[in-house]
Amino acid sequence: MRAHSYQAGGSTVNQIADQPGQRGPGAGIMVLGLTLAVAVAAPALDRGGFTAASQRLLLILVAVALLEVVLLVPRRLTGAIRVPAIPVLFVLGGLAVLSAAWTIGPAGVAVRWGLVIVAYGVVAALGFVVASSVGVWPVALGVTLLAALEAVLGLGSAALHEPPWAEVIGGSWRPGGTFEYAAALGLLEVCGLPAALRASASDSRSAAYAGALALALAGATLGCAQSRTDLGLAAVTLIYLGAVADQRRLPRRVVLASVGLLAVAMLAGALLLGRHVGVQGRGGGPVRLLALALICLALAALWPRLRAVAGRLELRRVALVAAAVLVAAAVLVAGAAIWLAVGYAGTLLSSGNGLDHGRISYWSAAVKAWEHRPVLGSGAGTFAEASMRFQASHDRTLFAHDLPLELAAELGVLGLLLGVCLYAGAGWALARTLREPGAWLLAPLVGCFLLANLVDWPWHLAGMGAVWAAGAGALGARAGRLPPRPILKLRRRIGVPGNG
Repeated sequence: MRAHSYQAGGSTVNQIADQPGQRGPGAGIMVLGLTLAVAVAAPALDRGGFTAASQRLLLILVAVALLEVVLLVPRRLTGAIRVPAIPVLFVLGGLAVLSAAWTIGPAGVAVRWGLVIVAYGVVAALGFVVASSVGVWPVALGVTLLAALEAVLGLGSAALHEPPWAEVIGGSWRPGGTFEYAAALGLLEVCGLPAALRASASDSRSAAYAGALALALAGATLGCAQSRTDLGLAAVTLIYLGAVADQRRLPRRVVLASVGLLAVAMLAGALLLGRHVGVQGRGGGPVRLLALALICLALAALWPRLRAVAGRLELRRVALVAAAVLVAAAVLVAGAAIWLAVGYAGTLLSSGNGLDHGRISYWSAAVKAWEHRPVLGSGAGTFAEASMRFQASHDRTLFAHDLPLELAAELGVLGLLLGVCLYAGAGWALARTLREPGAWLLAPLVGCFLLANLVDWPWHLAGMGAVWAAGAGALGARAGRLPPRPILKLRRRIGVPGNG
């Protein structure tokens, strides 16, 4: 048996390999990692985890994974509780279960949804355990593989006009994949960008081509899905990656090259599938799908040349901020060109429910519902019942499209407080890992999911929520490997003794 130390949750613990002289994870961690992957992917592939049956599937698989941790590596869980988001999820889920005592809806709904939130916490803890042993790369890679699979399913359904994995919105077919919701699929594609970029930067030709193909699929999906929120989050992600680019693992020229690849793929997806609006019959859908597939494959094949061109254009001595601005400008120009080319300039300023897509009306209804029951709320999973009297008659919604406001309406002031703590805890992990090597693989996932939940409802898709939870836990494991705190650095520089 060989022992070595690693950092987890800010403390050093012993990691024991299962075989003499073995490097890497033991058999227990490998089994746990596989079970975690199944627990996250299965609900996502089963209608995105939106139905009661898919949520029960998540609960069963998470219970199995938790049992494996207890039996195989029980000591690994001790550091997970130090990741702020994890205890918040447990408390929030417990409060949701307790709300069955005062809910205005079915008590079973409150209990089930509370257990789903607890499952998020367990998945986050399992992500922490896995990342503490093998790093964040396997978790990020799993997200990218799931995103690529969902992109294929969504784009194929959009091309062939096959609901429910695609639907017509605003006169355009939009891919939803098994989530059956284009915005959720687009969000998953954004979350998969970092690992795809990491693979595309590899010295291995096969890995680079695979990463470029994943980028092309993500771009085509984003262009066809036409979600303004997801396009904005994609731009933010690329700006972030350009700013924190590691010249060894993610050279800035790769980020710059990806902007061009994504722009072409977005344009192809929007023109070939997004504007193919015929509802009756397939109308050349297979041909359009084949054309899009060939474009994605061609972009992957041309990836080495794109990287070379970006390398020549890269301003190696320019300031970091200027490089980020360059990436931002390229993304914005590409996005504007796509929207104008496919005739959607008008939707940048208006949509079926105005510029805000009805969000202000939803938020107003949430506030009024909270004011009606400010202390305990209406019970978990009852936003629609509690707010229906306050919603506009022409635009009804099941969810508040803002997670903290929805928690306030359903769970009262304590729910709002826990929602704020959830965001603050994730912000803590993001801030602590801003300059940590490898953290950029998961930081966009953690941040973009929470940002999306300020204007949308992916929180209610248990498959997407589980993906986020695994990433949040893994990022928390990375947050345990911290450099000295700034105050200690300052003390050392000026010669003032400290206590540690």
